[in-house]
Amino acid sequence: MQELGFSSCTVDYAVFIYDQIHDGDTHVVCIISFHIDDSLGTSNSSCFLSWVKGHIHAWFGIKDLGPVQKFLGI
Repeated sequence: MQELGFSSCTVDYAVFIYDQIHDGDTHVVCIISFHIDDSLGTSNSSCFLSWVKGHIHAWFGIKDLGPVQKFLGI
């Protein structure tokens, strides 16, 4: 995740935060958390989130299940 510009959260190392200017002029905030085989991501930029998901898919073969219905059984 650091290759994409994310930082680890100091409280939970499974949470990654991106809070930077992306593509020269857009301030993007993106938070992604991982738990075993689940992940949850949110961002103020849908384009950036799609870009990140594409990279994670290339690395780990994830599939996007669409909008969150339930996370960790909750």
